[in-house]
Amino acid sequence: MNHEIELALGKPVNWVQDQVGHFECPGIHTHTSVDRPSDCTVFLDYDAPTIYCFHSSCAAEVERANRELRRAVGGGGKHTLLLNGREISTGSIQRPMRSPRNRQEFLERRRKESRVTAAFTRKLEKVLVEYKWLEEDLKAQSPLAMPDDPREDWTLFLGLFEGQEGAIWVGNEYDSGSQQHSVNFQTVDEWSGVNEPPGNFTCPSLFAPGTISRSNKNVCARPYLVLESDDLNKDDMAKVIQWLKTECKWRLRCVISTGRRSLHSWWVCPPLEWLPELTPALKAMKMDPAVFRSAQPVRVPGILRDQTNWQRIIYYNPHA
Repeated sequence: MNHEIELALGKPVNWVQDQVGHFECPGIHTHTSVDRPSDCTVFLDYDAPTIYCFHSSCAAEVERANRELRRAVGGGGKHTLLLNGREISTGSIQRPMRSPRNRQEFLERRRKESRVTAAFTRKLEKVLVEYKWLEEDLKAQSPLAMPDDPREDWTLFLGLFEGQEGAIWVGNEYDSGSQQHSVNFQTVDEWSGVNEPPGNFTCPSLFAPGTISRSNKNVCARPYLVLESDDLNKDDMAKVIQWLKTECKWRLRCVISTGRRSLHSWWVCPPLEWLPELTPALKAMKMDPAVFRSAQPVRVPGILRDQTNWQRIIYYNPHA
C-alpha cells in the first residue's frame, strides 16, 4: 500500500510509521510561512488515504490531491492472510493509528506532538546526566551469561520467538519480493536447523507463513519493538535503556551490539495503540524513527559484519 501511495503522489514519502508519512505538499507554492518536513502528512485508513497539511493556503490543492489519490489507489486497506489454516486480518497490526477526522483534529495532534517533543528532549538531557549505566554494565547485568563463541548467539536469538506463530525473516536488505526469497521466511523450528543466519538483518515482527515479501501488509504479529539511535553512542544508549527499564517498567528482552557504534535494544512491544504517542517521544530522545515501522530490518546477532566485527548479543533476558 505504501508503494502505491508514493506512485500515486508522484513524490517520495518519509514513512514515520506503517500508516503515516510526510511528503512535500502538492500546494507548497501557495504557502505563506516557513515549510517544515512534517507539515504535510498522508494517513492510510481503512476507508481511504487522506492528506492533511499544516498550512491553510493550500486547502484547494490538498483537496484535489486527496480526490486524485483515492481514485488512483482505491480505498481498500485491509489485508487477509492465512495462518495455520485460518484467515486473519492484518488491519489491526498495520494501522494502530486512526486517521484524523478533520483538519482541526490534525492540527491538535500536531500541537500535542510539539509539546511531547519538547518534554522528552528535556527528559533525554536529564537521563544522560543522572543515569550511570554504560555498555559494560549491560553485559554485567544480563540475566543469562553470554557464550564465548559468537556463533552461538544465533540460537539465543531464535529463543526470543519460541512458541510464537509466524515466520521470521532473516537475510540481507533486499532479500524480499521474489519467489527465491521464500527461504528467508521460516518458522523458529525451521530456522533451528540452519547453522548460521543467511544475512545481516532480521525483523522484530512475524510474517504469515508462505509469504515472499517483507512488507507491512504481510505482518501477522509484532511481538517486539526495537530501539536504536544513530546519534547516541553506546554508553548514552545504555543510559536510555536503563531509564526505560527501571522508570518506565518496559520489558527488555535483548540488546545487540551491531559491531560498530550502536546498540539495538529489543523490548516487548507496547500496545499498538500507544505507538502514535510514543513515536514523537522516542524521536525526541534520539531514537531512529525508521524502527517504528513493523517491517523495518534490524541487525541479527551471530554473524560477522564486514568480515571484521561480530554482531553480538550483550544482554539476554528470555523471561522479561
